[in-house]
Amino acid sequence: MNRRLKEYLNFESLKRFLKDNQLKNSGIKSELLDRINDSLENGSLDRDDWESYISNELKYGHNRAIYFSKLNSASLHKVRNRVRLIEALSSAELSFNNFSDYINAFPESEEPELAHLHIYHDDDMVNKVEMCFVNMVMVNKAADEGEFIQVDETDYIWVEIDLTKEVICISLRPRSNTNETSGRTLQLFDKITSLMTDIFSLRYLSNDHMKTTLYTIFRELTSKAEHPYVEKVKLLASEIEEICQKYAADLELPSEKDPVNLPFRFRRLLERALIQNDFYHFKAYSSGKLGTVEKFFYADDTGARVNAAANEGDGIELSDIYFDTRETIDDQRKFNKLWVTWFMPKDFPVRDCNVRLEVTSKYFVLHFYSYLQGAEKNHVLSTIDTFRELQY
Repeated sequence: MNRRLKEYLNFESLKRFLKDNQLKNSGIKSELLDRINDSLENGSLDRDDWESYISNELKYGHNRAIYFSKLNSASLHKVRNRVRLIEALSSAELSFNNFSDYINAFPESEEPELAHLHIYHDDDMVNKVEMCFVNMVMVNKAADEGEFIQVDETDYIWVEIDLTKEVICISLRPRSNTNETSGRTLQLFDKITSLMTDIFSLRYLSNDHMKTTLYTIFRELTSKAEHPYVEKVKLLASEIEEICQKYAADLELPSEKDPVNLPFRFRRLLERALIQNDFYHFKAYSSGKLGTVEKFFYADDTGARVNAAANEGDGIELSDIYFDTRETIDDQRKFNKLWVTWFMPKDFPVRDCNVRLEVTSKYFVLHFYSYLQGAEKNHVLSTIDTFRELQY
């Protein structure tokens, strides 16, 4: 196993792998790797299981930024047919036979090079193309007394072209310390999409429709969390209406709903107070609850930008900007970004999963905050697909 691969592998993930294979999982990282090597040599660990584990780590693992872009159907003619696909790969001087060499890859160039190709097909009809590109990247590592040294590492860029869904998926490793989309990650995404255009003549469609999906997610998750408090306030609806009518008359307003819908605002204020008073249960998991919204961002048709966050110790419902803009949100029915904590099924190794969802015309990205095992990505994607079917 080369130096870069050893550096890439996650300590906690290695411990889980050893435990799952009934091997001792205590010690520092180098001891775990030595134990795995000894187990492979004495036959107590199956080599296929080990290589399958590494493959999964390199496909997911640090690749926490997963970009999707809708493809123009007419531009897929070089990819749908296996013969034309092989011709396109050959013209680009790339291998056109299925192969995998990414486990042993040790690239010495910053330019991506193909290290894995798998063409899924029925006769000459291609269903999916999976590729892995590897490249060297220089990163700063902390040394003694606040000093930094440059170290070479390998990045593994995974590309999937799904001919059924007509979507390209590009999985990248974010290298910045922030959970926002970094300039480097975006440049790499642009580089790979341009490369796919050069090889296969792909053209990309706008992904703006996903902004409505983000609104649907927001609406469903917040409605589920708000429901018990909304029902409680409903019992006071007639009294609230009467009070607002009286105040509107006393203040000589046109009506209780003009120029501001006072009963609606009053109800929302009471709901907010109930949520604040019962915040722990509002945020906690309950049966049927898929997740909670932590933060959102949108720009409305006037160009106004709204960013509302759940501050540490507060929920999004407690944010004044959220309360004051809810009507506008429900009118616009779209978000640019959404931060969600997804609750995982009971049999998952993690309890919840923090993800930032972002949409631009060029892409829809899932940015996971933690090292990926793979199952979290599949669960979140499956859940998002159900929200696509619930478009308001």
